[in-house]
Amino acid sequence: MSASVSASESISASQSESVSASASTSESANQSAANSASAVQFSDQQIRAAGVVYQTVDVVNAPGSTELVGRQRLSNNSAWLTTVRETLADGSVWYKVGTNQWVNANNFLLNGQRRSVWSSRPIAFITQAAGTRVYSSPNAGASSRLLSLGSAWLVNDIAAEGNQLWYQVGTNQWIKAADALAVDRTQITALPQDTAGVINYQPGYGVALWSMPGGHGLIKGRSLATGTAWKASYKVTLADGTTWYGVGRNQWVDGRYFILNGSQGSPTTANQVVQVKNSTAATIYQAPGSGATNRQLSANTAWRVNAAAVRNNQLWYQVGTNQWISAAAVN
Repeated sequence: MSASVSASESISASQSESVSASASTSESANQSAANSASAVQFSDQQIRAAGVVYQTVDVVNAPGSTELVGRQRLSNNSAWLTTVRETLADGSVWYKVGTNQWVNANNFLLNGQRRSVWSSRPIAFITQAAGTRVYSSPNAGASSRLLSLGSAWLVNDIAAEGNQLWYQVGTNQWIKAADALAVDRTQITALPQDTAGVINYQPGYGVALWSMPGGHGLIKGRSLATGTAWKASYKVTLADGTTWYGVGRNQWVDGRYFILNGSQGSPTTANQVVQVKNSTAATIYQAPGSGATNRQLSANTAWRVNAAAVRNNQLWYQVGTNQWISAAAVN
């Protein structure tokens, strides 16, 4: 049986592309790469085959090198022609995908290869609105079963077939990598049970809810209003550095607009301005939620926000040094 997990997330994986990579370099660069390769070379084999990238892979100027060249990095599920397989003395395997352009086999599978990822067991989040079809083997045996948008599945093995990447999510159950986002377990943090945060967006507005992290699977007709507090069960940090919080089953918010209790965040824009309500003045505090002063900001005045913070499930804005006002006091 497939193993489903309680949290779900996703972002579209890059579509496969069959590309013959080549790049012209200067004669000196060619010689430098050749010298570097000859110093560590153990054995090489002339081949002509297509391979597929798993996650991302650096493109370096020679086997064993760390110097990035050409496209710098190849994206997940992209397919590339390779002409040489080289094994170094340390046992590492490298594939040539262009002139002085090499990738490590750890993240590159030739068509027909299969590899276990049991030790890391990434989670694949389904990104397709109509769901993704389950196959009995990579690129063969399509079934009528569909895995729904936003659902999350543990990945046991990966395989390359038909110039695309495949994820095994159960015994004889495979899905296209193009239909899912695979996230390493190290990128997913289960938060303590009492964790909560507050929406930090423009006053009077709300933020979108998504079926998964990464800005895919918009939940239409749903938004979370600025200043409202929500429990959070998971935090996900994607490869692009963005953070997402799970605030319900298959419900995720962008971390840019969600501040955890006891934390401080940035203004939602570089020049965010808030306006005090026209019915009453806003008391100035020395810190978020504490240190009330006898000073006030006049009703209906506008102030630039330097920072935002959350204390006791309440949103606060910093409008000056040691000067904070409650978000409840602004429009």
